[in-house]
Amino acid sequence: MPKIRSSYLSKLAVLTSAGAVAQVISIAVMPILTRIYSPDEIGVWALYMSCVSVLSIVATGRYEVAIMAPQGDDEAREIFDLVVLVSLVAGVLIFFLVHVFHDYILAVLGVESIGAWLYFVPFAVVCNALYQAVMQWLNRKIQYKVMSIGRVSQSASSGAVATGLGFLQVSMGIIYAHIASLLFVLFYQFPLIAPLFRANKRQDRTSRVELLKRYSNFPRYTMFAGLSNSLSFNGMNFFVNHLFGMASLGNYSLATKILGAPSSLIGAAVGNVLFKDATDERREKGCAKGSILRALKILVPLSLLGYGVLYAVAEDFFLFLFGDNWTVAGQCALLLIPLYAIKFVISPLTLINIVFEKQKFGMLWQLGLLLLSVTIFLWAKFFDAPLVLFLQVYVWFAIAYYCYFLYKIYKHSLGE
Repeated sequence: MPKIRSSYLSKLAVLTSAGAVAQVISIAVMPILTRIYSPDEIGVWALYMSCVSVLSIVATGRYEVAIMAPQGDDEAREIFDLVVLVSLVAGVLIFFLVHVFHDYILAVLGVESIGAWLYFVPFAVVCNALYQAVMQWLNRKIQYKVMSIGRVSQSASSGAVATGLGFLQVSMGIIYAHIASLLFVLFYQFPLIAPLFRANKRQDRTSRVELLKRYSNFPRYTMFAGLSNSLSFNGMNFFVNHLFGMASLGNYSLATKILGAPSSLIGAAVGNVLFKDATDERREKGCAKGSILRALKILVPLSLLGYGVLYAVAEDFFLFLFGDNWTVAGQCALLLIPLYAIKFVISPLTLINIVFEKQKFGMLWQLGLLLLSVTIFLWAKFFDAPLVLFLQVYVWFAIAYYCYFLYKIYKHSLGE
């Protein structure tokens, strides 16, 4: 038993540390990028990444998650092959839609500056879908070291290429950098996945249809839940751009990236430990109240201290670290800090929904958050609200909604 626990902790440490290093690299390079790229260019990049993030979930139908499900590797290989096929078909379809409805899409997005780069979205979606499938396969094969190197390499290569192309004054080099980083990681991992393609040469169309039916719950439920989550997060980028323009989106996205970093660095690690503790406590006692309270004793003081200090220096901090063009980012951060302080505490606790099999509640809550964002967007558009008022209203309604979520999570932890 001690050996098993030691092995579990070592694997967890490898993945957590790799995620932390990748996050630190992406944050560390931002002071350079904000002096090379303008708020408008960072805004285009944020909008581009939002499009890729949302479409990537649809492109695979979340079948890549099913790679972990089969007991034998043969069927897992077939699912991997299926994901590749589905993502390629989706990429071609997205490219066709972009080409045919190009002007209409730009009108819906409310921006023309992303027009030329809209054609990069289908290719990036396919690359991102393949990357997610490869990571699931490596997870199945317990290749945590390779997964960790891939995550760090993607972050490092993206930052390096974006910086280099920026100094060469390549227009929107930051988008090229994202695609280059995905290709770099895929080429690095290709020797490990090449046998998968050779192993599936004899697979016929019938077996693919059977796989689509057998694992149909993944696009039916998992994809919908993931799409709700992605839209609730990325939707604000679309709304801010539509209402206030690309430069405002650039400032807003920088603020959210910096404020969200502690959750990625610390919250994810606490969440992993909480998941294990809560699972064990539920198995032994039928509840997970102790696990929740232990996590809160760590998260609440860290949130109050970290975000409290940042609130006191936010505007000067952003101005000093990112340059004179990012004053608005500091103002956005000042308004968003209360919300991100709450999110830092609550985000790791969402795993309680999985422990107590409350995934449906989690999905409905994400839909509610998306509906809240859409409602405030429509209000701001109708009343022509300024950016500051828009963010203030969104933050305080979102805080109330997150507090309700915390209450429900606590009730779930009691086994209710």
